[in-house]
Amino acid sequence: MSGSGNFRGPFRDINSLFLFLLLGYALYLAFLLVEPFLNTLIISAVVCAVAYPIFFWIHVRVRRRSLAALCSTCIIGVLLIIPLFFLTWGLAVQGAHSLAALQTWMLDFKMEDVLGQGYMQSLLDWVRDNLPFVKVEEINIQAKLMVYSEEFAQYLVGFSK
Repeated sequence: MSGSGNFRGPFRDINSLFLFLLLGYALYLAFLLVEPFLNTLIISAVVCAVAYPIFFWIHVRVRRRSLAALCSTCIIGVLLIIPLFFLTWGLAVQGAHSLAALQTWMLDFKMEDVLGQGYMQSLLDWVRDNLPFVKVEEINIQAKLMVYSEEFAQYLVGFSK
């Protein structure tokens, strides 16, 4: 066992340590490069695993790989993509209808009734006392909420088209 006293662990010299650290940094940069695509890659792998039996079944009957791939792609498109499109479109339309109902409710809503309640009045008094630069009387909360809800409703309607 002569020479075992020179062993300093897995990195026998500074070059090995530097190359190991450089490899770790390169792997980290590669991960950062692939990270935005991880969700897409995982979903694609799941769709491939689900679609392969359909492809194999068609391939046995048609005996042409490219035609079987085309048919299975069309079937998966009909079974997955089109219903997801209609689901997303329906959610956007429902969101726009919900925001319209919310705006109608806000027009009928009396903000003064809420601000006049005990806990809100004490909060407004605290703001007036401790934050003198905030002019509570000048803030029109109901109007700002209406503007925000209108902008969001327009966004949803634009998304659903």
